[in-house]
Amino acid sequence: MKNTTIDILKIQQNEIPNEIVNSHPILKYRLDNFKNKIDVRGLSESDSHTCYLIQDDSVIAGNKTFPCVIYMREGGNAICDVGPDMREKRIEWMKNHNSYNDKICRECCLDICISYNNRAEEYANEIDF
Repeated sequence: MKNTTIDILKIQQNEIPNEIVNSHPILKYRLDNFKNKIDVRGLSESDSHTCYLIQDDSVIAGNKTFPCVIYMREGGNAICDVGPDMREKRIEWMKNHNSYNDKICRECCLDICISYNNRAEEYANEIDF
């Protein structure tokens, strides 16, 4: 039987010395999430349904811009062609797109992106788009 990363973490999470965990922030983040039963991927209904990352994080392939690298990898549609108005089109996409209703976002969004968007949601009413 082949071990998965999760199986290995279950076995070894308490065997990693604290000085190693504390000196590797991403490892610590993942272990903390694992201990708190937070999956690496996937939105829950209570998570933000808006991807605020799209305002600053661009993925371009050929002459198309995508919401994120995962969306592109999973075969999602591009937002628009690269051009002088692409930032406005990306923000418009953010305003009109429900990430939870999008199968790619709902199943594949990374925990760190979900955490960012949940935090940004707290400030969303203060942001003037």
